[in-house]
Amino acid sequence: MKILRIDISEKKTSFEDLPEEWTLIGGRGLIARIMNREVSPNTGPLGPDNKLIFACGPLAGTLAPQCGRLSVGAKSPLTMGIKEANAGGTSAQKLDKLGIRAIIIEGAPRKGELFLIRVRRGGAELIDAREHREKKIFSLVESLFDTYGRSHSIIAIGVAGERLYRGASIALTDMYGDPSRNAGRGGLGAVMGSKRLKALIIDGSGTNALPFADKEAFRREVREWTEAIRKDVGCGLFSTCGTPFTIALNSYQGTMPANNYTTGRPPGFLNVTGEVTRRKVWERNGRMHACMPGCVVQCSIIYPDSEGNKTSAYEYEAVSMLGTNLGIADTDRIACFKHICDDIGVDFIEIGSALAVSSEAGKLRMGDPDSVLALLEEIESDTPLTTRAR
Repeated sequence: MKILRIDISEKKTSFEDLPEEWTLIGGRGLIARIMNREVSPNTGPLGPDNKLIFACGPLAGTLAPQCGRLSVGAKSPLTMGIKEANAGGTSAQKLDKLGIRAIIIEGAPRKGELFLIRVRRGGAELIDAREHREKKIFSLVESLFDTYGRSHSIIAIGVAGERLYRGASIALTDMYGDPSRNAGRGGLGAVMGSKRLKALIIDGSGTNALPFADKEAFRREVREWTEAIRKDVGCGLFSTCGTPFTIALNSYQGTMPANNYTTGRPPGFLNVTGEVTRRKVWERNGRMHACMPGCVVQCSIIYPDSEGNKTSAYEYEAVSMLGTNLGIADTDRIACFKHICDDIGVDFIEIGSALAVSSEAGKLRMGDPDSVLALLEEIESDTPLTTRAR
């Protein structure tokens, strides 16, 4: 396995062998080791000495259940420590088949530059991306698909990442090409923006299935693992109702975020439970699906609103942070807010908390969806309120 190192300052790419002692390490563990070895604790998170790392696990390309997530890490502009965020999608599988355990992005280009990085069999290249400046996520991804083909996996930032918002996320495409899988926590989208990197394009064409020391033994273990997951009651509920199935239980226990964390039982929570969401998904021709190849639970929701607009990766976190914690119990409005966050490229968990806090300053009317929408529009418009919050 290899590490792909890309020096944005020098416009150079190189491969190096994965250290033998790291052979069985992936994801956040590998990120922590690289960061501790190569980045000083005194490094500024948005400066050229910080490093942005994409890392997959040692089983990412095998379709082993739940092993195909991609981890993203750097020194966080929010926590000032090593931060890892992970997401599903198809990027990790392609990287593993390309023989790449991690990509390290280092340095920073000159002001005004903006790049894409295309990774494929045999190497990587930097491509001028100035034509994509300030594009939102969905239009950017469609444009890249038009140029490179829908078989590619895309890792991208929106306007929030380019503007170095500390709540900026990194979007990853799923099996349907939808860029709603987010490595959202810690402002890692801002770190990607500081590298003037708009997107990575992962091309897995020409790769073969991964070799196994004992293919039959591996298949046997995977079958047993899969059967255990499918027989688990909790996993079955997730498969049926998605992660919103926990909303009713949490509310009855008094642990559901509501009205800026002032109560644990939101008024109207029965309108946004997993059962309600499930019924609307069925009635409106939505679907449950896997967030990544090899996912057995398939708890991710493609949620259609009453007008047919679809929001992918509709999860418990969206309901709690863009819904009940803002005094809102309307699944259609919550889905709308989540889609807006995905498109701008901000972490809806952190933004949801910030919106709730803003109610204490009189910037948002608790329980008023139009008030939430107005503040989300300020994020995109880059008003003085959002500029001061960077």
